[in-house]
Amino acid sequence: MKLAHVPSPGIVKLRISSFGKTDKENRVAVESYVKELRELVPEYIFGENKDELAQIVGELLIEQKKTVGVCESCTGGYLSHLLTSISGSSSYYNGSVVCYTNHLKNKLLNVSKDTLAGKGAVSEEVVVEMVRGGLDTLEVDYAIAISGVAGPNGGTDLKPVGMVCIAVGNRAEIKSFTFQFGNDRSRNISMSAIYALNELRKMLISTN
Repeated sequence: MKLAHVPSPGIVKLRISSFGKTDKENRVAVESYVKELRELVPEYIFGENKDELAQIVGELLIEQKKTVGVCESCTGGYLSHLLTSISGSSSYYNGSVVCYTNHLKNKLLNVSKDTLAGKGAVSEEVVVEMVRGGLDTLEVDYAIAISGVAGPNGGTDLKPVGMVCIAVGNRAEIKSFTFQFGNDRSRNISMSAIYALNELRKMLISTN
């Protein structure tokens, strides 16, 4: 058996190879090893072969007959792009609000001006309010919100480049997270969207 790691922003693919005498032996060995991996780190594995994270999230939403909407700031619509790249996504994806400015966060998502002034746009408090507003504005069962400092400019000592706040939730529960990525703008945008999708995946699995 041989295990190779194939990394990309936000995701590591594990390529498993077997060198048995026959194809059947190889297939059985690989399947056994995959089963072992799933038992060791089930929370980190979302699919196999050509599965995409957005596809898996869509399948969970369809299975549970739920809808999702997205409230994006620093990702500028990239997460919406990932969701709508999946055929049939119109059955669970309602739409998005891309609100780059504090004014639109308040106007379109009802984020409190006091929260924006006191905590700043890049904060867990703001993304939680974005989710609450998104649930109503987009008329969905689940909403995702992202706000961060994509870079390469705009960082401070308290909120450096690569700091991203994400919230995911429904009307019963909202979870928020702060991540610190790197200095590359495009990579920060990509990783923010991937991490947000994965948090939704985990929430859908936990409520299934």
